[in-house]
Amino acid sequence: MNKQVYLAGDMLSFGAQLQREKEAKEIRDIGLKVYAPQEDESINDKANVDNEGLAERIVHNDTHGIKTSDIIVIDCNENGKGTLVELGQIKGMKDFAKMVSDINHGVDAGIYDQDDAYDVITNWARDIVYQEVFPHNTDIRRANTSEQSGDRREFGVNQYVYGVALDLSDGKGFYELDEIYEELERIKSSTVDNDYDEELDDYERGYKQGYIDASKIKSNYEGDE
Repeated sequence: MNKQVYLAGDMLSFGAQLQREKEAKEIRDIGLKVYAPQEDESINDKANVDNEGLAERIVHNDTHGIKTSDIIVIDCNENGKGTLVELGQIKGMKDFAKMVSDINHGVDAGIYDQDDAYDVITNWARDIVYQEVFPHNTDIRRANTSEQSGDRREFGVNQYVYGVALDLSDGKGFYELDEIYEELERIKSSTVDNDYDEELDDYERGYKQGYIDASKIKSNYEGDE
């Protein structure tokens, strides 16, 4: 099977675009498929693209590319704001996948009961799904709400950054700090259902708190083979 490379990197300058083109060509010359976001004209033909829901479409398309690729090649240049968000996104995906893999190794090694493993993974997933995220942006130029266009535009948010903020905040985008404080007061005063957390066994507590070494699970599992 011809494996696919997700080619991530800054592409907001002519020089950066040339670099991405060079990388894509050289990877294809090796004989691998390439998913390069800058080649996706539905989101990156900046002169003609429909801006309605653009941030959401960028995140959707690029995330799909990340998930369906076998290899990630990513330029971590600090100018690539959206790319750096992708880097963290990939790290988070791998962290969770590793936790699940470690638990499965424990089941295969007879250390962990399969039903308990399912509960642990389900609870972790629920913790993450219901973890509230309040993105905000303190750039003072956001306060200028007058209509602006062309080179007179004072401020613009990287659309991948904004798309992820929208996704994490259920479509809200950026909160103002007073809104965040109100939400925190609401959370503090509300009754939170944490009953399931009381049912976690010693293994799950130990793993989550970091004093159970997942590498020992893996080594035990490998030793049984």
